[in-house]
Amino acid sequence: SAPAVELNRRLHLGEESGVVELRIRVETCEVNGGLTVTAVDRLALVRAAQSVARQSELCTLLLRLSNEFIRAGFSKLDEAIDSALGTLGRFAEVSSCYLFEFDEAMSSSSILFEWKAQAVPSTLSAFRGVTPVSMPVLFPRAAAGEELRVNDLTELGEEARTERGLLSSLSIGAFVCLPVRLQGRVIGLLGFDHHGGGRVWTDEEVMILRLSTEMFGQALDRRRTHNRLKFHVNNAPLGVLECLVFRAGRRRRRRFLAGKPAR
Repeated sequence: SAPAVELNRRLHLGEESGVVELRIRVETCEVNGGLTVTAVDRLALVRAAQSVARQSELCTLLLRLSNEFIRAGFSKLDEAIDSALGTLGRFAEVSSCYLFEFDEAMSSSSILFEWKAQAVPSTLSAFRGVTPVSMPVLFPRAAAGEELRVNDLTELGEEARTERGLLSSLSIGAFVCLPVRLQGRVIGLLGFDHHGGGRVWTDEEVMILRLSTEMFGQALDRRRTHNRLKFHVNNAPLGVLECLVFRAGRRRRRRFLAGKPAR
């Protein structure tokens, strides 16, 4: 009999998603000197189509969330991050998801935002001020930009007994932590938890979730910029503030007299 071969099939998913190619393994036989397809791995085809559709759905979702981040002013940015975490958590069907931020020295990290499914206890208090002391094995790996994927806490060896004890006390049975980068530098973590037992995180799932990290990196950067600006304004001498306000008002008057829109 003729060997199995792989065929390429093009699948159109609409205007936004465009055309993708699927590789399908088929069985063949010889008929009149040529090859004829006799069987198609239908299950593989269905799974491939579902995978592509889910990736397309997430891309559309991330585009919407990114636009919401752009439209959100500094006063609404935290609210937009909270909303985005909830949307992503429901999409990923996890028990909870959260956004960590490292300090400038990369010596500690704290959970800033958390979304949890109904009846799942909060982990905010447990994950404030995480350091290499509280997580001696996982913290250095996460700070170095390593993706952490644990399908079951039994995968954590004896050297990670501190982390295993903490996670067990919070009923976390499996988790994924992805580095959040800005211009190549790790500034935070995006985490996803499964409570009440293990969960197998597939390569496809992790790849899909990884797509969202850049969006949260940009959001954290805007948040840091806003907090620095608030600090300097709150601590600036009164004379400096009066000067800045006067100069800003003078620029607006000049633009108005010149018939230009105000900035």
